[in-house]
Amino acid sequence: MSVDISISSGRARGHLTSPLAGSDLSSSPAWSYALLSPFLLVYAVFVLLPIFFGLALSLMKWDGVGTPQFIGLANFQAIATNRKVLAAFGNLIYFVALQVPIAVISGLSLALFVDRFSPRAAAFIRAILLLPFIMPLFLTAAIWLWMLVPQFGLFDQLTSVFGLGNVEWLSNPRYMIPGLVIVETWRSAGFNMVLFYAGLKAIPIEQREAARIDGANTLQEIGFVILPQLAPIAFIITINALFGTFQVFDLPWLLSKSGFVEGQGGAGGGLLFPVMQSVAAGFGSLRFGQAAAIGVVLLLLIIFVTTLMFGARTLLRRRHV
Repeated sequence: MSVDISISSGRARGHLTSPLAGSDLSSSPAWSYALLSPFLLVYAVFVLLPIFFGLALSLMKWDGVGTPQFIGLANFQAIATNRKVLAAFGNLIYFVALQVPIAVISGLSLALFVDRFSPRAAAFIRAILLLPFIMPLFLTAAIWLWMLVPQFGLFDQLTSVFGLGNVEWLSNPRYMIPGLVIVETWRSAGFNMVLFYAGLKAIPIEQREAARIDGANTLQEIGFVILPQLAPIAFIITINALFGTFQVFDLPWLLSKSGFVEGQGGAGGGLLFPVMQSVAAGFGSLRFGQAAAIGVVLLLLIIFVTTLMFGARTLLRRRHV
């Protein structure tokens, strides 16, 4: 039994078209911009406007109440000689250098591990590994404040097997950044794993089977078949990790039990980062111009590193063409 659907206007049977199809309105740029206007308005108000306001504020002296006074580059000169600001950027570079490679490696390793299980088991493991990422950050900090306690913390008990017991992860400036890397890796590895796992499933199984038939072992299969096709995803994860680490605030602020005043970041400022120092300068000392200047420097640093990443990617692509 078949059913024919006919449109009296003479259109083809079985097809319904938009009332705007074929009209000049549907293809005009004005109509496209009209549809985009709600998003563009929100983007302008909550993204572009704060950026330009921050750029202007970085050139002024303002306590948040009185009239802003234009002082040129004085705020940038002040933060360039501020030891705490320099220490915060030093901590940031150290944290980025540790966290970004570990984020990529841990996500890829977990994805390869999960890929060895049956679909049902893999789905269950993915859900478990993703839980830390969706957990509220204050709860993550509370858990790890307990786990990283010297001598009595669970993590300290586990590492004592390898001769690393009684490490002051959150009170010794020497170990505070590595301690933060441990917490951030535990939190974000599941999300990176999901991205890599999706990429693994997009690789045709025939290619992996052909490599095995040709005698490739597991490492060769990963190196010559899997990794080249996961390069775009690895690049996305790297950029995402860079953005996250450059703007890190919540976890170090909570783990170091900091406040909105100067001298935050825990013992010796071991967990002091630029965003935290910006908050302290603005809301702790009412130097909103210096706070904005720190944000501008951080923005320029992010743009510079991102440009380098995309430039390096373009060069590598040209070499392989």
